[in-house]
Amino acid sequence: SDPISDFNGKLLIASNHVTLENFRGDYGDGNFIVTGKLILEDFIPQSYDVTVKGDSLGYRVPGTLQFDFDADLTIKGSMPSPLVAGKIDLISGRYYKNFNIAKKVFEERGIQVIKEKKTTYFDQWRWDLKIRNSGDLNIKNNMADVYLAGDLRLKGTTQRPVLEGVVTTTEGELYYLGQKMAIVEGTLEFQDPNRINPIVNFEASKDVAAQGTRGLRTSYTVSVNVEGPMDNLQVKLSSS
Repeated sequence: SDPISDFNGKLLIASNHVTLENFRGDYGDGNFIVTGKLILEDFIPQSYDVTVKGDSLGYRVPGTLQFDFDADLTIKGSMPSPLVAGKIDLISGRYYKNFNIAKKVFEERGIQVIKEKKTTYFDQWRWDLKIRNSGDLNIKNNMADVYLAGDLRLKGTTQRPVLEGVVTTTEGELYYLGQKMAIVEGTLEFQDPNRINPIVNFEASKDVAAQGTRGLRTSYTVSVNVEGPMDNLQVKLSSS
């Protein structure tokens, strides 16, 4: 991800209190401003009453995804579980990492090794964020070229996040068995209260021309349906 840079603003320290006044910085191609108060213990924040506003912030994972977004957030409460609330507006986003479906299927059917997770300062932070997109969200990889629109809510904790809401496709293509197929409809519905595991429902089709009996040309429509929870997807192929 991009580094935070060019800090400036007023920082007031009194006893164990820190007050931020118009504390500004750059992140990616955008900027942010933080105001509010912190209570410290051994120089570590233990209580928050902070507002964060960001414009055109960028988030990058090389080879995987990139997002630009606006943010309007508050952070309030005491450790270990202050609440981060507000809204995120996705200006643009693109996911472009290729998907190896064979590797995914065979790995998930094998023996799973549970690794012990290290605890962090943010594990029990609580979240209540409204996430929507005002610009294009695109998945473009070896499986699809799809544009999405969504209205989501992030809840839960850092360690156990939960998403609620629906993401729909606005247009795009699905690549299946070497063929480009136009997406007819598609949704990702987030409703699992315990984990992020959306219900998938995608339908794509393609008109195919063929040589019929007596030399007559005919055509038929091939359809692919991908449906079910993300961790147990079912693919159905049909023609008409």
